[in-house]
Amino acid sequence: DAEAAKRKAAANVTQEIEYAILGSLLTRPELFGEVEYLARADFHDLRLGAAFEGIRVLSRHHHAVNHLTVAAHAAADTPPAAADAYESDLGAYLLMVQQERGYRTCLTPEAKLLRKHRLNRERKAAAAKEDWTGVKTISDAIAALDKPATQATMTAAELWAKEFPPLKWLVEGVLPEGVTLLVSPPKTGKTRLATQLAIALSSGGYALNSPETRAEKIGVHILALESGDRRAQKDLKQLSDAPPDGLHITCTWARLSEGGAADLERWLDEHPTVRLVVLDTLAKVRDRGHGGKGFMYSADYDVGAAIKSIADSRGISILILHHSNKLGDHASDLLDTISGSTGVTGSVDHILIMKRERLQADGLLTLITRDYEDRAWAMRFESGIWTLVGTPEQAAEEADWRGD
Repeated sequence: DAEAAKRKAAANVTQEIEYAILGSLLTRPELFGEVEYLARADFHDLRLGAAFEGIRVLSRHHHAVNHLTVAAHAAADTPPAAADAYESDLGAYLLMVQQERGYRTCLTPEAKLLRKHRLNRERKAAAAKEDWTGVKTISDAIAALDKPATQATMTAAELWAKEFPPLKWLVEGVLPEGVTLLVSPPKTGKTRLATQLAIALSSGGYALNSPETRAEKIGVHILALESGDRRAQKDLKQLSDAPPDGLHITCTWARLSEGGAADLERWLDEHPTVRLVVLDTLAKVRDRGHGGKGFMYSADYDVGAAIKSIADSRGISILILHHSNKLGDHASDLLDTISGSTGVTGSVDHILIMKRERLQADGLLTLITRDYEDRAWAMRFESGIWTLVGTPEQAAEEADWRGD
C-alpha cells in the first residue's frame, strides 16, 4: 500500500509538470525553444506527448499553435475511424490544461524535472534487470541535467557592434516606452493624469492640452481598480468628447499572484494592438498582506520585476500608479517620497513624480529616467483637467503660476 501511494504521488507530480509545460506552450508557443530537447516518450500522458509533438511541428512551420490546431495535428496520426472523436476529445482536454496551467515565463525547471522522471523510471527498470551498465549510463544522464549551464558572455567588441532600435516616447517628453511609476499623494489627480494620457494615446494627436506633447496612436488598457465603473465613466466623459476606439477599461482584476498576471498575458494575446497598460494602483495588484513577512524590499522588487517581465517580453509599456508617503519637503531625495522600499523604484525604468499642494491648481511633474535626461514640467489642474504649462523656467515667467 505504501509503495502504491508513493507511485500515485509521483504520477500526480508528473501530471502537474506535464500540465504546466503543455498549458504554457499553448499560451506562449515562443517558449518552445526552452523544451525542444524533450521527446514524446518523456510524457507519461500519451495524449500530451502527442500534443507536444504537434506543437513541435506547428512551431517549426510557423503555423498557429492553439488547442484546436494541435489536436487536429495529433489526430492526423490516428486511424481515420477514430480521428474525429480523438481530435474533439483532445481539443477539449488541451483547452482544460491551458486554462488550468497556462502561465509560465520560463519552462526550463519543468522540462528538467520531466526528463528526470522518465530517466528515473528507466533506471528502476534497468536495475530490476540487473543491467548495471545501463544504470550507470542513466545515472550519468541524470547528473548531467543538474550541471549548471555555462553562462553566455560576449566581448566588448561584440557588445559594441550590437544594434538596438532607438528608444521612443509614447507621449513626447513626458511618457517614455517601458515601465513607468506615476507617484503622487492620494487625491491629487494622478488618475485623471493617467486617463488623459490614455485617451490621448488611444486617439492620437497630443496630450495634456499642449501641442508639444505629441502622442503616438496605440491601443491602451486601463485597469481602473480604485475607481469603479461609475467614476471611470465620469472621468472618461469629462475628458473625452467620444469614447476612443483603442481604449479598453476594466474595474476588476485579480491580483498578479492570484491569476491576474496570467489573465493579463492572455488578454494581451487577444488584443495585439494594445501597447500600453495602466495599473491603477500598484496596491491593487500586488500580494495581499504585502510586506507582512518583513521582507519589504524583496516583495517590492519582485512585483515590479514581474510587471517588467510582462512588458519586456511583449515589447509593451506599463504605467503603474502609486502613492507617495508623508515625507514631502522633509525628504533628502525626491525618490524618498515614494511609499514603500527602494525595491519599488529599483525595478522600473522611469518614475514620474507629481507634486501639487492641496487646493492649489499649479504643480510640478518630474520625470526621473535611466534612458533620458531627467526633466520637470510645470502643470496646471483646472476643472478636473491637467494642462502642461511648460518648463518651470517658462512657467515662472507667468505672473499667475503658483507652482513650486
